[in-house]
Amino acid sequence: MQTQKIEMEDLIRKYCKAWNNLNVGEIADEFHDDIEHHSQVILEVLKGKPKVVDYLKKKFEAIKSGDEPVKMYPVKHQNVLCAALFQLIVEPQANPFAIGLGNKKKPYRFGVIAFKFQDNKISQTCFCIIPTFEEVEFV
Repeated sequence: MQTQKIEMEDLIRKYCKAWNNLNVGEIADEFHDDIEHHSQVILEVLKGKPKVVDYLKKKFEAIKSGDEPVKMYPVKHQNVLCAALFQLIVEPQANPFAIGLGNKKKPYRFGVIAFKFQDNKISQTCFCIIPTFEEVEFV
């Protein structure tokens, strides 16, 4: 079990490195052929390695051509390995994905990617944007 946990952590570190370098080639071989990518942002489940790789290539190209850099870090939440994504938002008031409401928007977006593994490969990724308590209004 310990060896499997180390391998999972290595895969998550490699995934983060690929995001930070905006290079899907650094992680594509670690995707299971039947990988699924779930996301709040794209609203459809991407199924299969070719679709996920193509999506990431396009995503990375869009990030490269823009002025809102992204950084991803391996993290643990409640002892579960995942990845945290931080993206600088240049004009937070004009960006619907910036964290917060109205004039309280922060100049970054924060999200978490959770992973599932099969046969020592990444078999599922799930991305969601998460606001903090200070960024929501309780009703």
